[in-house]
Amino acid sequence: MNFVIDSSVKAVPVTVNVQEVPWNVALDAVLKANRLGVEANGNILRVATTEVLAKESETQKVLNDSRL
Repeated sequence: MNFVIDSSVKAVPVTVNVQEVPWNVALDAVLKANRLGVEANGNILRVATTEVLAKESETQKVLNDSRL
């Protein structure tokens, strides 16, 4: 997996100590605890704030609706 961190993400000090937890479950917990989300594209995960991802999703929806 490759990670791209959006400029909306500020420095977030995180300490994680997990055992026998899939990496994606641990990542989801860390992201949710810091109001961050992820957008997957192949083997690239883009991490951004939930606000940025929500705005982008709404913009994409408007664009898709206008094409119909």
